[in-house]
Amino acid sequence: MNNRICISIPIISEKLRVNLKVIKKALKADPDFVELRFDYLTDLTTINQHFLIPLVELTKSHCLCIFTFRRFKEGGKSEIEELMRLEILKELIKAKPDYLDIEMETEEFILSQIISLAIDEKVNLLFSHHDFHKTSPLNEAQSRIKLFIHKLKDKFKIDMNLVEIWIYKLIFTAETFNDNLIPLNLCDKLCDKYNIVSFCMGKKGTFSRIFCTKFGSFLSYASLATETAPGQLKIEKIRKYHKLFFDP
Repeated sequence: MNNRICISIPIISEKLRVNLKVIKKALKADPDFVELRFDYLTDLTTINQHFLIPLVELTKSHCLCIFTFRRFKEGGKSEIEELMRLEILKELIKAKPDYLDIEMETEEFILSQIISLAIDEKVNLLFSHHDFHKTSPLNEAQSRIKLFIHKLKDKFKIDMNLVEIWIYKLIFTAETFNDNLIPLNLCDKLCDKYNIVSFCMGKKGTFSRIFCTKFGSFLSYASLATETAPGQLKIEKIRKYHKLFFDP
């Protein structure tokens, strides 16, 4: 069992020094990953190599780095055309983070370009799906991942070694406590073969956020100060729970 934690940081300021200061503060908490969310920026022209490279270099000097520009339909903060988001995603890849997060439901012509560029630049991919309303039944959640992996292998002709290295993230919203059991079961069933991240958002999803790594989730997400998803716990709190429940 691992207890890997990713601190998710919303990049709000266009000032490089402000963001470097926030990342340095996050790194003091010794996370395993840091996710930088660029869809919070107001001026999207800020997203260029001059801005990105210092951020990724600082983060990668201490831990693994995930770049994300979340699409609006799945909780992103910038409502822009997908072709514009494609150009931003390409810019993010060229800065060479360890991972780029891209939604499974992304249009295929965009997905194919991102996959191809990521392979060329040796950037790993994290394929995500977010449901802000409910938790899918277990069989539906399993099918979503398996069908997407089949698409990678059959349609995009991706080598199995890459398929097994990449991460598949299914995030739901808990309406009842029992909803927490769906992502935990999903992780338990698929973690031996694939890198799975799954838990529930919202106050009722706290249990799965804490326990997902015990059931095989590749990592869990935490906040430094401002949450980037409903019910996200601060890293100090999630570490406290991990120590309480998992340490012998």
